[in-house]
Parts: sequence; structure tokens; C-alpha cells
Amino acid sequence: MRAPVVAIACAPSAFTPIREATCGTMSWYFESVLSLLFVVIIVALAAWLSSLARRAPRPRLGWPALWRLACLIGAVRIGALWVGNAAYRDSGWSQGLGYFLLMTGLPEIYFARSARADVLRWLLLGSALLAGSSVVWAGLLVWVANRVRPAETR
Repeated sequence: MRAPVVAIACAPSAFTPIREATCGTMSWYFESVLSLLFVVIIVALAAWLSSLARRAPRPRLGWPALWRLACLIGAVRIGALWVGNAAYRDSGWSQGLGYFLLMTGLPEIYFARSARADVLRWLLLGSALLAGSSVVWAGLLVWVANRVRPAETR
């Protein structure tokens, strides 16, 4: 003889709509705060770069420094892309490390997301994008370094 199955219906609580509304409001609140923080950081960075643009450049670093820095940035980011992709395929702890390494390709790697289905094509396209953008990043860093005034010696 089987015991009768008793189904216990969970009636919604009187506080359920308030709880759902609170979670929705909190989510909206955090999203707006993070968006505002992001905008403030971008505006502060733009103001700092515009103040640097008004300074006279000191030709300390030229093309050789730009190419060395671009090769260094490119090698690190492209290597992280390939190693991160290899580590991301594993289901162990290295998957987290692989995900972190793949994040070093942001924001340029978003341009290659249409090729994500074919892994080799995505890696080659991502490597080309990162190689090109490393020259831009190096140019920005050299530009900033030429305009930042060195500490005055006494």
C-alpha cells in the first residue's frame, strides 16, 4: 500500500510583490550608479587628456620607443588571447584563468565576435585586431609620456 501523495501549495506571500519590486529597484539602482561612475571616469579622463594636449610636447620618446612599446603590448595581448583560449577549453580551474586572459583583449576583441564559431578564424582575426590596436595604444602612451612633465629636481 502506497502512502498518499500530499501536495503542498505554496501560496504567494503578501510581501512577494514588494520583494520583487525591491529587487528590481535595487538592480536598476546599481546599474545607474555603475553607469554614472563609468561616465564620471570617462569625463575625468577626457579632461586630463585635454589638459595634456595643451602642454608643449617634450620630444623625449620617438618612433623607436613607439615600436618597442607596440611590440611589447601586442605580444602580451596576443599571447594572452591564444593561451587564454587554450585554457578556456579545459573544464577545470584553468577555465577561470583562461577567461581572465581572454578579457585582456577587450574592447577590440568585440569586433571579431562574428567569427567566434570558428575558433581558429576567431583567433587569427583577434590577433590581427590586437596587433593593429597595440600600435594605437602605444601611440597614446607615448603621446601622454611626452606631455607629462618630469618631476623637478632640486
